Amino acid sequence: MHTPLRDWFSRWQCSLLQQLGERALASGPRRAALERRLPLQLEQLWKIETQLLLPALQALQPQSLSPAAQEVEALRDVALLLERSEAPNRELCWAVMQRLAQLHFARVDELLLQPGAARLDAAALLAEAQDWLAQWAGGDIEDEDRDPVGQPPR
Repeated sequence: MHTPLRDWFSRWQCSLLQQLGERALASGPRRAALERRLPLQLEQLWKIETQLLLPALQALQPQSLSPAAQEVEALRDVALLLERSEAPNRELCWAVMQRLAQLHFARVDELLLQPGAARLDAAALLAEAQDWLAQWAGGDIEDEDRDPVGQPPR
């Protein structure tokens, strides 16, 4: 069952997986550009999933969402390791990120195929996700890990 929401997530996920694969083969400035862009794009996707998609699905099918939420946390942990790792370990982190993203993206697709997903207000979710991306494109992205609430922004 194709829906605009599922198709949108699928296109974004395919693009990210393609870029992750491309990063492994790239060198020089192209690789550096991918390594700067990919963590931000992944973080944007995870924010949309955890703050919009998964809560909407939670109301419809709560039993099947725990693994998806745990995968996002694992992906975030790998992203932190990636930032903090030395060069030899960084390559391993990128490989783990790619494989874990594949697993997670397949799970999100499965969730969007569940019968309960048809009851989502997909148009509203898609519009809100696109609004968030437009805000982030303008530089307005909140990062609770780097700028905790109650402390001055960095």
